[in-house]
Amino acid sequence: MARASRRQHGAVVLGLHTSSDRPKGVSRGQYWLGFFLSLSAAALYGLVLPLVELTYKRAAGGGRVVTYALVVEMQLVMGFFATALCTADTAPPSGAWPT
Repeated sequence: MARASRRQHGAVVLGLHTSSDRPKGVSRGQYWLGFFLSLSAAALYGLVLPLVELTYKRAAGGGRVVTYALVVEMQLVMGFFATALCTADTAPPSGAWPT
């Protein structure tokens, strides 16, 4: 029992000792912002999966048969919009393209 407790304390100390894993030039606020944005992204992705399942159930409940084509269509639409959003997000601002 005491051995497990020591391991847990070690994990807490490692988790809270963040000064050594922060890159140079990154402020403490930026580091924590990145940490919480990463957790938020994981939570959002965890929410997307049940919502997709709910969409499939609603499609089936509305009398529509959930076929392979419907599933592939939904996956393609989600993939297209994810690609479009990522492309728009990573594009440099107007006039910043290298020449």
